[in-house]
Amino acid sequence: VAASTDFDVHRHWLGVTYQLPMHEWYFDTTSVWTLDYPPLFAYFQLLLATIAAPFDSNLVALTAVPVRTVAVVAFMRATVMVADVVFAIAVHVWLSTYSSCGSSSGGDFGKRGSGGMPTAAKIALLLLSPTLLVVDHMHFQYNGLLIGILLFALFFAERQNHVFLALTYTMLIFSKHLFVSIAPVVAVYLLRCCATAASHHSVSNKHFLFFKQLLLVVVVVMAVMIVAQAAVEEVVVVVIVVVVV
Repeated sequence: VAASTDFDVHRHWLGVTYQLPMHEWYFDTTSVWTLDYPPLFAYFQLLLATIAAPFDSNLVALTAVPVRTVAVVAFMRATVMVADVVFAIAVHVWLSTYSSCGSSSGGDFGKRGSGGMPTAAKIALLLLSPTLLVVDHMHFQYNGLLIGILLFALFFAERQNHVFLALTYTMLIFSKHLFVSIAPVVAVYLLRCCATAASHHSVSNKHFLFFKQLLLVVVVVMAVMIVAQAAVEEVVVVVIVVVVV
């Protein structure tokens, strides 16, 4: 069965996370397809591997040889489509929260927005985007899942919910390191949200409330770090947290 190199990479990571203890995930040298995504994505791979193992042992085989049986390919393709549900939910949240004029639309999945197109149809068009189908379903990536998390982070940013923004964005960079590139923007916005939340109170309490809100953000980031710390060296986690905070 034909497949891309990225397909082999992700299939191999199922074997790495299932067959090896966590502290060995990032040091496995069984093949050239070493695990190079952050810990939360590794946990996601472990979840898929745990589901896959009872059905076909080939899915979690730890080998340097590509495994491309029909059953393996079918399962891996299915996981991408299921993971796209996160993207669909995130899009639905945006579309059902804001109409074309920016007001609430009541969350009706079948309600028609601008142009008379139902929300369900808009989600379907996005899920059937050629770029998403080619990159995720054919070349093989889980970008629908990651973009869905990003959309949730942007949603919380728009709502000025700095705690959930910190949670979703930290989850995002611990899932794929490329999103660290927007960390300075997120950090500045989080500081702004903390300052805004404190500005509605008396002058004597502003500084206290600002640092209280900032502490909440730090606690959320640290909580995600602790969850991820089991699979990586402490120094790597500390560097990432410093960049985010």
